[in-house]
Amino acid sequence: MIRSVGQPRRFGVRLVLAGATDLAVFGGAYAAATLGAAATGGAVPALALAGVVPALFMLWAAPLVSYRRRDALLCLCLIGIALVPVVAWRLVYLPHRDWRPRPDEQRPVRRPAEPGRPGGRRPAAARARQRWGGSPD
Repeated sequence: MIRSVGQPRRFGVRLVLAGATDLAVFGGAYAAATLGAAATGGAVPALALAGVVPALFMLWAAPLVSYRRRDALLCLCLIGIALVPVVAWRLVYLPHRDWRPRPDEQRPVRRPAEPGRPGGRRPAAARARQRWGGSPD
């Protein structure tokens, strides 16, 4: 049975939810960086820890919104932090999609000739073949 997913979220609701997701991810990154700086006393380990929380978020959310898990590695060098708002924006819009799927996400679809008889010939084609003595295809 096919279930209706309802209407997509309105722009304002989507904006608030995506902003809250961004605040949670970047707040966690700030907390990790602050704890790292306090524990080690250096800025370099703190910057390294700042990318861990967004990377974990990207590992979880990226496949749901047509990104690859390997994009999480970009967060470790702080370049991929720009992807976090995009992923959050798409994540709060699920199950609806307003983006095109990647080519490797599209599954090849094979439709049967007759949905009631998969793999069989269409009854109309069989009748036409009998009537005219040839192949209608």
